[in-house]
Amino acid sequence: MRNSPTVLNAAVQFVQFWDGRAATLEDQAKGPILNPVEMAMPDQGRVLSRLRTIPEYVDLFKKAFPIDKEPLTYDNIAKAIAAFERTLLTPSRFDDFLKGNAGALNQSEKQGLKLVIQKGCVSCHNGVGAGGGSIKSSASSDGTNSATIRDLSRSPKKSRTAMSSRSPSFGET
Repeated sequence: MRNSPTVLNAAVQFVQFWDGRAATLEDQAKGPILNPVEMAMPDQGRVLSRLRTIPEYVDLFKKAFPIDKEPLTYDNIAKAIAAFERTLLTPSRFDDFLKGNAGALNQSEKQGLKLVIQKGCVSCHNGVGAGGGSIKSSASSDGTNSATIRDLSRSPKKSRTAMSSRSPSFGET
């Protein structure tokens, strides 16, 4: 089973794919088209020849890339896909909370966030989109899978990370 990362909020990630093999959305967009287990196109030429048989695509690429002598190129396909992916943002109440709106989250959500912070999850899950700025293994030092939020809520271990003074207020229950 493949665990493909979502394209939602991909524009705010520092790299693409779980292993970071694509530095940009454009690099990411090129991969699945030629990947044998995804779209399985044999090469870029075949992609282009197929798309060039669709008049609407030819016209749309001319409009999107008006100064290019040949607008329907593999690089421009990647640019078009990446431009679309940059629109797939999911602003949320959590974003409002981080901007200072203490009422944006309900008490249960604030308790969950407090748990994530206290258990040290924010050492990896931080930054825009809570995706972090580094690539880390999802396995613990003993080779087992990482704990889930449910596991963390049952854990008797004390907090590894103190809440910082910059953390939003969680209020009282």
